[in-house]
Amino acid sequence: MDHNITTVNSPTILFSWLDHSMFGLMLVISTIIGIYFGCFGSRQRTKNEYLLGNKKMSIFPIAMSLTASHISGITLLGAPSEIYTFGTQYWMMCLAACIVCAVVAIAYMPVFYRLQLTSTYEVC
Repeated sequence: MDHNITTVNSPTILFSWLDHSMFGLMLVISTIIGIYFGCFGSRQRTKNEYLLGNKKMSIFPIAMSLTASHISGITLLGAPSEIYTFGTQYWMMCLAACIVCAVVAIAYMPVFYRLQLTSTYEVC
C-alpha cells in the first residue's frame, strides 16, 4: 500500500530581536515586582489582609482583578473565532453571564458580606 501524505508548506514564524527583548523585559519587570514586594512590601498577617486587601482597596483594582480572573487568554483568542465560525449566537452566552453577575451581586454578595465570608467553602 502506498500512502501519499501531502504536507502544506507553511512559513516558519520566528521571534525577532524586538519580540525577544519585549518578552525578556516583561519577565525582568515581573521578577523585580515580586522581589520588591517579597522583601520590602507589607506583610499580610490575617486572612482579611491577604484575601480581601483588608477591605481598603478602591473599586478600580478590584474590578481589574475580577475581569482578569474571569476572562482568560483562551477566551480572548477563542471568542472571536467562535463568533466568526458559528455566528453571533455566542452573544447569548454573554447576555446570560451579565444576568448571572447581576443576580449574584444582588442576591448572594450581601449575604457573604454580612457573614464576613471570604469563600463559598466557608459556608458549610
